[in-house]
Amino acid sequence: MKKIFLAFFALSFICNGFSQAKLGTDGSMFIISKKGTEYSVQEVSEVVKAANWCGYFYENQRHVMKFNDGTVVELLSNKELASAKASIQEGCVETYVSEDKATYVIKDGSIVRTATRPLKIRIDLEK
Repeated sequence: MKKIFLAFFALSFICNGFSQAKLGTDGSMFIISKKGTEYSVQEVSEVVKAANWCGYFYENQRHVMKFNDGTVVELLSNKELASAKASIQEGCVETYVSEDKATYVIKDGSIVRTATRPLKIRIDLEK
């Protein structure tokens, strides 16, 4: 019986640890889930902290942003932030979720978001 109780206690402790939302390692509203080849973790962290991400937060899922060097940054969801007792300014949370197809670049200490759009080709056929 004692073993069953200890196993149950350990299992509930582990599950609770995985279910809790955590802010970034320094209390930030994002995590760097993958380090790329060009930018340091410190450089990415500094520019992401300095940027205004109002409108980039989603209610129930993370906003995943991919940088040109392979770095991946995830903005925590509003739900995760609320459970970690952090808050986002009212009106900055999007309910419509879409895949971010932009590529982010760090240039002169700022983040540049490169837009992608469909390629339009015009073909003139001779008659």
